[in-house]
Amino acid sequence: MNALLLIDIQKGLTKRKLHNFPLFVQTINQSINTFREAKDLIIFVQHNNKQLKYLTDDWKIDERIDKRDNDLTIQKFRGNAFFETDLENILREKNITEIVVCGLVSHGCVKATCLSGLQLGFQTAILRNGHTSWDKNAEMMINHVENELIEKGVEIVDFYNVEMEALKIRKLQKSEISILEKLLYEAIFIPDGVEPPPFEIIKKPEIDVFIKDFGSKKDDYCLVAEFDGLIVGGVWVRILSGDIKGFGNVDDETPEFAISVFKEYRNQGIGTKLMLEMIDYLKKKGYKQCSLAVQKANYAVQMYKNVGFEIIKERGEEYLMILNLERWKS
Repeated sequence: MNALLLIDIQKGLTKRKLHNFPLFVQTINQSINTFREAKDLIIFVQHNNKQLKYLTDDWKIDERIDKRDNDLTIQKFRGNAFFETDLENILREKNITEIVVCGLVSHGCVKATCLSGLQLGFQTAILRNGHTSWDKNAEMMINHVENELIEKGVEIVDFYNVEMEALKIRKLQKSEISILEKLLYEAIFIPDGVEPPPFEIIKKPEIDVFIKDFGSKKDDYCLVAEFDGLIVGGVWVRILSGDIKGFGNVDDETPEFAISVFKEYRNQGIGTKLMLEMIDYLKKKGYKQCSLAVQKANYAVQMYKNVGFEIIKERGEEYLMILNLERWKS
């Protein structure tokens, strides 16, 4: 039997501007559902201090979290959920050996509880996308916490999966154009062990050309993947044959692909679904072929081959790939 420990997901904290909060809520609730279906133990932990004063509205669990009346709840007064609480005794009495920790905040109570769980001999995991913070450098800090915990022996687990029937592929709206900046940054291939570049890298002319004034050219077209009201990925095409050419430019008649899926949603088939929808659109529009450039080390190379792209040229660390739309069949 396993236990899910939900740390301090209280209204006094969730009213702050938390990093990637919608995904956090989705991940927490799907994980709760997973544990309920398995009849595993779910324990909510509530902090008590001047800000989160007992029985006040700020002290309550956020109503967006799927807490039920029969879920166990523990009160704590220190960061570590095991310190001077009955948590360890409860876990021992129920023969729990594995715990999954999630909640608020990553570098505080979540981290402290994970480390204490390890010290007490529990097999301890932290939930990917199930912990966050309001720190201005939250994403970097969250990654740092996860890496530090992994070094100590904590595992990373992921119970969050996109249900494909709930995934919507649709055209990008004009009011959503700004999302292309985030999608473009996520499209940059970063090898394992390499520090991600600053976000400002997308302003370099050879990169910015992929989204600058998007929609102003007749061949500009973008599809996005939407799940539960959130854009989780996108694919777009342009013909970049001007002074600054695209990395995958072939000629002035061939649309060039750019695609990215936010890392929280990768490896679930979303990229393939986006590619197939765009290819089908281009074929119906009468284009003869489409192109893209990809780093040889990028795992997406195989996905591009699977949907019909072929390597026509090697250029240093890159492949130039073409898909013949006249021959392509959906």
